[in-house]
Parts: sequence; C-alpha cells; structure tokens
Amino acid sequence: MRPCAPRQFRHGPTSPSTRSLGLRQLRSFQHSLEVRLQVARQIANDFHELVLVNGQALKALIEEEFGDGIMSAIDFDMVMERLADPKGDRVKISMSGKFLPFKYYGATGNAQAYGYKEE
Repeated sequence: MRPCAPRQFRHGPTSPSTRSLGLRQLRSFQHSLEVRLQVARQIANDFHELVLVNGQALKALIEEEFGDGIMSAIDFDMVMERLADPKGDRVKISMSGKFLPFKYYGATGNAQAYGYKEE
C-alpha cells in the first residue's frame, strides 16, 4: 500500500488568497509600527535638543534657586497640558523632581555639609 498524498484544501490556511491576506495585514501592521516609531523618535529627538540647548541654563537656575545639587529623575513627576492658542494649540510640560543637594565630605569650618542655598 502506498502512502496517501496530503490533502490540499482550496480555501485552507495555506491557500494563496489567505497567504496574501496575511501578508497584507502584516505589512499594514509593520507600516503602522514604523510610523509610531518615527513619531516617538522625533519626540525623543526634540527633548534631547531641548536639553542640549537649554540644559546649562536650567542647571544654573536650579543652582541659583536651591544651591549646589541636582533634580532627581527617580522621585519625579511630569504633567502635560494642552494650551489653546489662536496660532495652534501648544503643549505645556511641567517637570517636578526632588532636589538632591550635593554632599560635601570633609566640610570644615563655615563650609556647609550639604549644597543647600544659604538664606
């Protein structure tokens, strides 16, 4: 007795119409994913540019207001708001991070042990 050839169904999972439908769905998903990644990259690039251009000024303002230290990125909140504008809506982003003063080891005399601003 010889083995039977496997059956091929006309509209089964391997039919050409099903394969092309699956490929179209996959390509559509791939395209939408690429578009989302491009938008995410653009937003990340904009934030990166913002920090590169304004980072030193922001650091100086933080030090002027609080003293020597940094803003925590761990204990951190960020709020986004939409602001109506006749020229087009604007995005307002507020960042709130805990101030972490630098600790000076070996501070003697009148030198502060922490970088808080003197009143």
